[in-house]
Amino acid sequence: MAIIEAKSEDKEPTAGLEQVKRYGQMLHIRFIYATNGHRIYEFDFQEGRGDFIESYPKPHELYHRIVDPNANIEQEIISISYHYDGRKPRYYQDIAIRKAISAIAQDQERILLTLATGTGKTYISFQIVRKLFQARRSRDKEIKRRPRVLFLADRNILVDQAMNDYNPLEGDCVKIT
Repeated sequence: MAIIEAKSEDKEPTAGLEQVKRYGQMLHIRFIYATNGHRIYEFDFQEGRGDFIESYPKPHELYHRIVDPNANIEQEIISISYHYDGRKPRYYQDIAIRKAISAIAQDQERILLTLATGTGKTYISFQIVRKLFQARRSRDKEIKRRPRVLFLADRNILVDQAMNDYNPLEGDCVKIT
């Protein structure tokens, strides 16, 4: 992030704005500032508009305006290591896990992972659930507790197979028949 400032003492604060905008576009920055030493004009490229402000924003204020608050939650969950039982996720499983966790961190109501037969959907779901358990992330972000997860299958044999993958969470799993 950078702040570009154009000063022109005897002119309007926006006199050099177009030049500052060109510099901002070349540097791919979001906020630019123009001033005549008395008034400050802020332009936000993402919003496509600008306005006069009283003072330059502090670095932490700009940071909070730019960074999505859910990004910290997502990073916290993703940084939890995978459960290693002699195998680690394949590249497409890792992508599916990361995308699901990202969707969960963004509070998406419904998430659908579609993978072919034999690609390890149960293994992927286990890794997601384990990461959420370790982070103690549930829908209520104010309370840090393990989430409740329903694993639903149309045949008992599928549930039994899933229980094998979920074995490390055995104490937290309940099979309802």
